[in-house]
Amino acid sequence: MKTKNVIKNIHDKIQMADNRALLYTFLGMTLILFRNLIFIPLNIEDTPSSIMLLLPILLFYLFQKSEGKEEKMVENRRFIAFGYFFVCAEIILIQLGKAVTAQEILVFITFYAICGISLNLSTGLVGVLNFGVVFQIALGAVIYALLAVNTGVNTILAIFLSMIITAIISAIIALSTLRLKDDYFAIVSITLGEIFRQLMKTEPNLRGPIINGERPSTPAILQIPLPFKEWHDTTNGLLFGIEIPYRFVIAAIGFLMFIIIYFICERLTHSPYGRILRSIREDDLVTSTYGKNTLNAKVQIMALSGAVAALGGVLTAWINVSVFPESFLPLITFNVWVVYIIGGRGNNKGMLLGATIFVVLNRASRLLDNESSTLFNLLDSILKLIRPNAPDLAIAYLQLIFVGLILILFIRFAPRGVLPERAYRPRVNGEFLLPPGSQVTDIISKSNDNLLLPNEKENEGDEI
Repeated sequence: MKTKNVIKNIHDKIQMADNRALLYTFLGMTLILFRNLIFIPLNIEDTPSSIMLLLPILLFYLFQKSEGKEEKMVENRRFIAFGYFFVCAEIILIQLGKAVTAQEILVFITFYAICGISLNLSTGLVGVLNFGVVFQIALGAVIYALLAVNTGVNTILAIFLSMIITAIISAIIALSTLRLKDDYFAIVSITLGEIFRQLMKTEPNLRGPIINGERPSTPAILQIPLPFKEWHDTTNGLLFGIEIPYRFVIAAIGFLMFIIIYFICERLTHSPYGRILRSIREDDLVTSTYGKNTLNAKVQIMALSGAVAALGGVLTAWINVSVFPESFLPLITFNVWVVYIIGGRGNNKGMLLGATIFVVLNRASRLLDNESSTLFNLLDSILKLIRPNAPDLAIAYLQLIFVGLILILFIRFAPRGVLPERAYRPRVNGEFLLPPGSQVTDIISKSNDNLLLPNEKENEGDEI
């Protein structure tokens, strides 16, 4: 009986359009990988993201609760097209060679997925126009680095303290600025990151480590202790006979953080408190008329958003093994917004897909300078025809154009994102509760008929 239930559960999950697309994608990429294994040895350092990227995403999606069998053909086409995108992107990355590795892609996917959930909490769930994501990321990174370097606090304790302090500071700032209108709050939030970045350049107390009572002259926090670094150095990164690069260890820790945050945020989203937050997003005036304190709810969710963003800052400190002011440019905020728009407002699962699309395309665009000189020459010649005195085309400009083009296409053809927010609907007997006249209503009526006594069934039609 248990085996039958497991098979039925797997079958129901495969019926979901996004699960089918990811399953087909994973099978296609596995075939691509095995085809390339004839010429390329299996090495995590040099093999692109065929298995290391798709396997955790596949497992993550297959073990989600089934949303029923009512998907429309539009959603089927959307997710199958998304699967084809994965296949095409993987072929491009494999053909481009060893410059893009699975560990690099995974590290940045986990970073942007965590930051995307942070933005989804404040903007997608409550409707606060938050452009201060980079401020919360930088604050979490600096607090963690100072605690770990200057005080020698344990890594786990430093992570929790950075989340708590960032949440408190975010709540204090939100309490004093959320009374502003959305436009003015967006202006204030976007300036916070730049103010803090300039403060990192000039404030000596935001530097480390302290050696002989003196801080370094460089505006940075250096020599940040890394998790599991001693194990990696002593074992040479060997796990079951396979050499694991250290960045893949960071990616695995980051993915575990994302899983924990995802389940916490999902429980919050589908709780009565989460429904209050969504009602504030739709119309905070109507919500306040029902006796709900909308300002306190916004402050609380901004604090939670800051705590999640602090984890992204910790990942940044681990990736760079240091904290520099240049690591927190305003561009990070806009990249997180691109992930949020692509993934879908109000859908935590979509943040992982949005981060995957953004990182894969962004990494592929960085390789065009070396691998596609013909394309660059063509674009440069077209630019010279339009503007003869224009400077030579640079890869940085093309990356910005590329990301902007992706954003425009998604806003035009998928304004709700790859995974749009789905309204919560209660279930009856494992099926969605639908309006009167639907199949589920008929099932309920039939089940009620079965509860009637024989005499009641005979007299049921006599009443007027």
